[in-house]
Amino acid sequence: MAQIEPVNVRLRDGRHVVLRSAGIADIEAICALTASVTQERGYTLFEPEELGESSLRTSKRVRAVVDDPDELRVVAEVAGPHAPSDAGHIVGDLSIGAGRWKRLAHCATLGIDIHRDFRRVGLGDMMVRAALAWATGHPRIERVELYVYADNAPAIALYRKHGFTQEGRRQHYFRATDGRYFDDLIMVVFVKNPPR
Repeated sequence: MAQIEPVNVRLRDGRHVVLRSAGIADIEAICALTASVTQERGYTLFEPEELGESSLRTSKRVRAVVDDPDELRVVAEVAGPHAPSDAGHIVGDLSIGAGRWKRLAHCATLGIDIHRDFRRVGLGDMMVRAALAWATGHPRIERVELYVYADNAPAIALYRKHGFTQEGRRQHYFRATDGRYFDDLIMVVFVKNPPR
């Protein structure tokens, strides 16, 4: 897994977090954050009853990419009284990785989870900025894409702030257990000039 230098950042509300590369020792805390975000029943890929399978996949994924220079996983760590009781010391988790196949090696996919108590205070902005800086410096990555619920206005605004534009829309892509459907947006930013 690629590494970034740890950096202590101050959020807009005065709290401090450390942005750093994740490690195997963070697996349990990352899974706790994922569980906390999933319990909100909002903008996640899976339902709370699927958390066990998700945790197993997260654990396997982190272990699999430890030595992979084409994968970056950044966590936001908070200490002391600011750590939420339901997620522990990891309050943000971002992954970005280059494509595995030669024809997709210039493409990277980004995903992010942020604890509800740390949203809208600048943490997502700092994490996305760190990921895009890493992607820009990567020798192969030219394009970064992500997928976001079409009604998740705060997330869409964050991504647009960093130059992402909507490339596509998958209609009725997600279906909640209550039968409601949600569209999925495909958003893209080129970190190097796209070919003409």
